[in-house]
Amino acid sequence: MLVTGIGSKKNMLQLEDVTGKSWYKIDESNEEHQNIVNELSVGDNVLVEYSTINGVKNINSLNVNTAVVEEKTVEKAEPVTNTLKVGGANNFPASVVPKFACKTCGKSMINGTYENCYDCNMKTKATKTPAVQTHIARQSIGHMTSVTVGAMLNSKQYPKPVNTKDVLELIETIYDKYKTKVLGE
Repeated sequence: MLVTGIGSKKNMLQLEDVTGKSWYKIDESNEEHQNIVNELSVGDNVLVEYSTINGVKNINSLNVNTAVVEEKTVEKAEPVTNTLKVGGANNFPASVVPKFACKTCGKSMINGTYENCYDCNMKTKATKTPAVQTHIARQSIGHMTSVTVGAMLNSKQYPKPVNTKDVLELIETIYDKYKTKVLGE
């Protein structure tokens, strides 16, 4: 990495690599790193290992890069296709960014929230047995009923105090209405 700036207190280094310029914090209690920073000047090359804690890049290992880089002539530059912008100035090679694929068909997915892609989930849903589909429908009807009854009881139009017998009749009536609409029973 190329040194492009040194903090006035010599506790920060601005380094540039292929992803751009970033500031890195130096542990002031590490005498070895402080001695290296005291000898550095803008334009020097360094090797750095760091960890990011609360958005701050903290240097774990710092060495002066004395290796001579061999220049090669490139006839045709190839476009860079293996990088992914994750945010701001943070570019990470695609090999570092985890890749997620559908467990069933192998299709590439955005993140690892689901095991299968949308298409495979829809195919699986279509192949569920009628008993499973009815069970899911009944759970949904129960939820819809509870939400509806709760909203009705909290409305100003429903008389207070609430009679338990009336509420049970209301639940049965609403559940039956939803069941006929959804399941046709």
